[in-house]
Amino acid sequence: MREAYAGAGVFLAALSLQLFHEYGWVAAVALGLLAAAAVRHYPTVKEKARIGALEKELPGALRLAAARMQMGIDYEAAVLSLAKGEGELAKEFRRVRKDSDTMPVPEALIAMAGRAESKWVRRACLLLVDCYEKGSSPGHVQKLAEEIDQRQLELAREYSGVLATVSIAFIGVSALFPALFQAYVIVGSRFLSATITPIEALAVPAIVFPALDILVVGIARWRRPWSL
Repeated sequence: MREAYAGAGVFLAALSLQLFHEYGWVAAVALGLLAAAAVRHYPTVKEKARIGALEKELPGALRLAAARMQMGIDYEAAVLSLAKGEGELAKEFRRVRKDSDTMPVPEALIAMAGRAESKWVRRACLLLVDCYEKGSSPGHVQKLAEEIDQRQLELAREYSGVLATVSIAFIGVSALFPALFQAYVIVGSRFLSATITPIEALAVPAIVFPALDILVVGIARWRRPWSL
């Protein structure tokens, strides 16, 4: 990952120098501001992706814990078994398992709910605590898992509509715009007084159109619910 960021940094530095040489300091500063904005928002995007992963893994974990409690397995063993695995939710439950060395498991779950940025994770933690303190039925845990699944299905349906619109835009940017630019270059150079420098003829298809493609794909990814 570090090598990828280093390579991207070298590429942006070289591109900034080229833009400064060809188009002046305005283009170079614009690229620098864009890169700075991307670096600044990266932690926020990373945290949203982590929360989305938690919510995506939560229904299966809740069903597993509820099934084990219904089978008569000890409450603490059923909850701490969720620490097994490689996902983000398993990491959180490994922290719960570590905290359980110095506090009861319900208190460790309350601490997990306190640091969670997801309302679904908070509800799940508090519901598991109720199972211990009030003797709530594990069936309530399964119902919460079904509720989360239903919400995920609604989000997927909403995103499918967004994706259809973005797909049309991507076709236009990746196919229609390059064809129009090529026609403009051919017609403009032969029948009109338009002049296009070699740098522009190279930069537009090599940099501008791919950048627009990346932008459209980025919009599609940004509009996608993080829990899908």
